[in-house]
Amino acid sequence: MAVAWSGILGFLIIVFLVGIAFGAAAYLTNSILPAIPVHVVGLLVFFTLVWPHDANRRLLWEGGGDTWFWIHVAQTIIFTALAILAFLRLARVTERMRAVGGNCLVSDPASEPVG
Repeated sequence: MAVAWSGILGFLIIVFLVGIAFGAAAYLTNSILPAIPVHVVGLLVFFTLVWPHDANRRLLWEGGGDTWFWIHVAQTIIFTALAILAFLRLARVTERMRAVGGNCLVSDPASEPVG
């Protein structure tokens, strides 16, 4: 049991540190674009080198989907639909703000016109 928890804790620490690195890159460059190639390479390495050799993970085409797999598929569909609706709403709100001359994202409150 301790091995399982140490594996999960190690994974969470790595994910947290990568998130900090991506966040710092986005903050310093004012863009998420520099993190995209790094993220793509990380996913490729994981899914081609790590995942296939993990004894605890059964490949879908080797044994089919179990209950947890289908629960995750349903969650993905539901939350993707909700995210699309949220982004469409956000686009409408920010479009209205831009139309009246407002700035949707103010990086420096001192640059806002007074009054």
